[in-house]
Amino acid sequence: MFYHFFPAVQKMLLLHIISLLMGRKYAQWLWLSLLLGVAGWGGAQDNATREASVCEVSIRDTSIPQVSTREASVCEVSVREASIPQVSAREASVCEVSIRDTSIPQVLASEASVCEASIPQVSAREAYILKYKDLAIKQMQEYGIPASITLGQACVESGNGTSRLAREGNNHFGIKCHDWKGKTIKQTDDAQDECFRKYSSVEESFKDHAAFLRYRGRYAFLFDLSPFDYQGWARGLKQAGYATNPQYAEILIRVIEENKLYEYDRMATDLPDSPRKLEEPVVIHPDVRSPLYTANLARTIYQQNQVAYIVSQPGDTYASLALEFRLFTREILRFNDLTGKQKVVNGKMKALSGDEALEVGTVVYVAQKRKQAAKGLPVHIVEGDETLHALAQRYGVRLSSICTYNRLSKNAQLYEGKEIVMRKNFQ
Repeated sequence: MFYHFFPAVQKMLLLHIISLLMGRKYAQWLWLSLLLGVAGWGGAQDNATREASVCEVSIRDTSIPQVSTREASVCEVSVREASIPQVSAREASVCEVSIRDTSIPQVLASEASVCEASIPQVSAREAYILKYKDLAIKQMQEYGIPASITLGQACVESGNGTSRLAREGNNHFGIKCHDWKGKTIKQTDDAQDECFRKYSSVEESFKDHAAFLRYRGRYAFLFDLSPFDYQGWARGLKQAGYATNPQYAEILIRVIEENKLYEYDRMATDLPDSPRKLEEPVVIHPDVRSPLYTANLARTIYQQNQVAYIVSQPGDTYASLALEFRLFTREILRFNDLTGKQKVVNGKMKALSGDEALEVGTVVYVAQKRKQAAKGLPVHIVEGDETLHALAQRYGVRLSSICTYNRLSKNAQLYEGKEIVMRKNFQ
C-alpha cells in the first residue's frame, strides 16, 4: 500500500507552497482538505478481485450477500421488498430479473433459460376455438345462431382449420356452391370433384355460414328454438339435411360438450328475433275514425312490415275491396303492384280491371307497401317456383324496390337458391 502515498506527498508540498503564497487565512482550509483526502485515499474496493461483474443493482428494503467469482454475470437486478440468495456458478445466465414481494430461488444449470413466463401447451382444437370464439359470438349477436353451434360445426367441418377447404379456400363449414357466384374450389365429398365455395377470408366464411342458415326456409324452424338449446340445434341441422353423416348430431354435441362451447352462448346479448317471428302477421283493430276501419265485422285486418292488409273472402274483388276501404280501384291495384297487369280473356290479353273475383285467401294490401323489408329480413333465398311479385306480397315491400336492389325486371325468372336482397345497402 506504500505506493498509494507518493501522490499524497506531492500534494502536501504543493499545498505548503500555495499556503505561503496566499497567506495564513487559506492555509488551515487547504490542510484540512488534504487530511480528509489522505484518510480515505485507498480504502475502497478491497474485495474487487472476488466479485463478479455487476452492471446495475437497485435495492430497496433489502440486501445482497457477497457475490463470489463463482457467480454468473447478472446484467440488471431490480429488487423490492425481497432478498436474493447466493447465485452459484451452476446457475443459468439471467438477463433481467424484476421482483416484487418475492424472492428468487437458486437456478440450476440444468434448467433452461426463461425470458418470459411460459404458456401451457394447448391442443390444435383448443387453439382453434380460442382464435375464433369472438367471431362466433359476433355471428350469434347478428344472426341468432348459437356460438356453440358455429364453433362446433367449424371444428368438425374444417378439422380445426387444417382441412384443404379451410387452408386453400377459407371454407370452414363445408358449404357447397349451390347458387354461389364467387370463386370456387373442387373437393371430393359425396361425389368426385364437387364444387365448394371459396372465400377471401375466414371472416367471410363465418358470415356466409350464418346467412346460409338464417335466410333459407328449411332452417327457419331452428331459430324458434332457444339460443341455448345446442342439442336441439344440432339435431335440427341433421334433420334439415345440413350433413349426410347419420351421426352428425351426436358428433357435434360431443364436440360442444367436451370443449364447453356452450359457455360462449351466454356471452352474446340483444339477439335478433327469429325470421318466422318477424314475418308473423299482427292483427290490428283500427279506430272507427281510421281510414282502415270497416263495417264488415267478419273482416280481420293484419299488418306485415307495418303495412295493413286483409285476406280475401268469397266474392271479393279489388274493386269491391277498394269501395269497402274508401279507395279508388287503381289505388288498391297500385298498392298490390298490379298496375298494368294483364289477363287472358278468350285468348286475348286484356288489362286487369279489378272486377275479377279473387281467389279465396289472397293477400290484399289496403295501404302503400314499404320500400324495404323489416329489419332482420334483409335477404331471401328463393325456394321452389317463387316470383318477385309473391315476395313483394309476402314481405310487404314494393316490387319496384326489390327490382332496383337486385337489378331485375318485374317479370324476371327466379331459380332455386337465388339470393334476393330485400333491404337497401345489404351486403
